[in-house]
Amino acid sequence: MLSAAEAVATAYQRNDTVPYCLVKLLGKPAIHIWVGLPMGGFYNGRLQVTGGSGYAGSIKQYEIDRAVFSGFIGAATDTWHVDPDEG
Repeated sequence: MLSAAEAVATAYQRNDTVPYCLVKLLGKPAIHIWVGLPMGGFYNGRLQVTGGSGYAGSIKQYEIDRAVFSGFIGAATDTWHVDPDEG
């Protein structure tokens, strides 16, 4: 595990927020996985994996935020690619 930290998902153009735990994992050989776990009773019992299509191979924080804000566990992976915007 790389890190686990409290984060806040904010809805686009709204003042509502949902607290969550952002867990960052590193799989072998160098696959980054981020998982957003809703806290405070906001979990709806479902998982939403983000990315795919033109976004395959990158982790976008706003996509995890959007999933968590809707009550999902949000997850993403870089599929062993490095996105220059994500470091």
